[in-house]
Amino acid sequence: MSANIPTQEDDRERRLTELETRLAFQDQTIEELHEVIYRQQGQLDEVAREVTRLKSRLEETLPEGQAGGGDGG
Repeated sequence: MSANIPTQEDDRERRLTELETRLAFQDQTIEELHEVIYRQQGQLDEVAREVTRLKSRLEETLPEGQAGGGDGG
């Protein structure tokens, strides 16, 4: 029976190495996803600022267009 002990230990070592490898890949994936989310948040912030600028411009020009008789009606 003592011949099985090294095999069990080898199996445990192999499984532990596999788990450590998988954890390392998961850590790397999480970091990459974090970077993507960070960049996308910056892009969303930029789009929100642009929408606010365009909304302001539209509000500035809309009354002028209506005042010029452009109601079409």
